[in-house]
Amino acid sequence: MTRLKRIGGIGFVLVLLVLGVAADRALAPKTETDRRAKARQEQTDGNFKDALLLYRELALDPDTDPRRVGEDLDGGAACYQKLNRLSEVDAFLEKAIDLHRDNWRLLHHAARGYFDVQHHGIIVAGAFQRGPHRGQGRHANSFARDRARALQLMQQAMQASVDRREVPNGDFYRDLARFLLGHRGQSEAWRLQVLTDLATRPDYHEGYGYHGGRRQGAPVDVEGAPVFQTRPASFEAAASDGERWRWALARAMTVDPENRTPMLRDYASFLHTQFGVQTMRDYGWFFGRFDTATAVDQNPDTATFVLHTLNESETMARLATGIA
Repeated sequence: MTRLKRIGGIGFVLVLLVLGVAADRALAPKTETDRRAKARQEQTDGNFKDALLLYRELALDPDTDPRRVGEDLDGGAACYQKLNRLSEVDAFLEKAIDLHRDNWRLLHHAARGYFDVQHHGIIVAGAFQRGPHRGQGRHANSFARDRARALQLMQQAMQASVDRREVPNGDFYRDLARFLLGHRGQSEAWRLQVLTDLATRPDYHEGYGYHGGRRQGAPVDVEGAPVFQTRPASFEAAASDGERWRWALARAMTVDPENRTPMLRDYASFLHTQFGVQTMRDYGWFFGRFDTATAVDQNPDTATFVLHTLNESETMARLATGIA
């Protein structure tokens, strides 16, 4: 009798488990839209592990809506970061890229993921591990490498859009311009004269940081003239990253006229950082040697270092070769 009761009890438990599984399946989101909404809700509620499972399911499904799968990729990458699993982000991005290699929208989001992700990590046994880690290893920064990968993906996305006879939106080209500029608007503007090789990726930079250094003055060409980053006829025709950047700014304005003001402002801001009179502040010791009032009185037309003599179409700036 006791044995029969025990068996009956086990059977009851099994029935409850089966009913529970059935209930979970009944409540589980079935459509793509439902799964995406569920993932967002889990993410909002702080259930990042559950949200990640749903985002991965969507992002790594070749049949997911091509117009929405980029959002799923973003959500998954964000959850990896919240879970402190940054070392897994690259594999996630690359798997999605491989599955959606002809989807320019997904490629755009993947490029953004590489550019905006944390770039610091360590190298252990010759392999780079993104994010903070305990234990031994050489600290390294992957910014240059990640930027190059982002540009590769944007180039691939542009070709994919041509193949599909679609035109990327203004946000696409604004991001392309951002990736090309790559924090080079201040002391490292000289790097814009380089044409990044999109067939390869640079190695990791050892140490914590990547940018910085003392301002060297705005770059000049071989004849000593300031470099203004001219606009090429096409992306392929550009001779430098600076020219690619100017093309991306112009393209963003062409496909979306609402971008005209912010893109022109971005270019004007860049020019100001390079050629504004504030760039001469490092030469304060030099200005201190002159009696500016006397200089103006003696020859106001040639008082080179008196800024109030400049008209609206003139400026003075610190170039790589000195004040001009």
